[in-house]
Amino acid sequence: MPNEAQRRQIMLANPQYDPNALFDFLRNKTGAENDRQLCRLLGIQPSEISKTRKKQKGISSELLLHIHDATDMPIKRMKRIMNIS
Repeated sequence: MPNEAQRRQIMLANPQYDPNALFDFLRNKTGAENDRQLCRLLGIQPSEISKTRKKQKGISSELLLHIHDATDMPIKRMKRIMNIS
């Protein structure tokens, strides 16, 4: 079973991986006008979304849990939106 770092590498190597789709979906769902507002709602730093959008880092388990806690969205649905399984 791959560890966290290995899972991120696999994600970033997947050409279908699209974290922007998740963040855009969340902005629409929450009514956030921009990523900064979305960060406040999720309780995360703006750099977290910025680096993930630019694919400088993969989406972390911790970030998925923040999103789940703030929105009650199942993690499986988040993964589907980003085209990962």
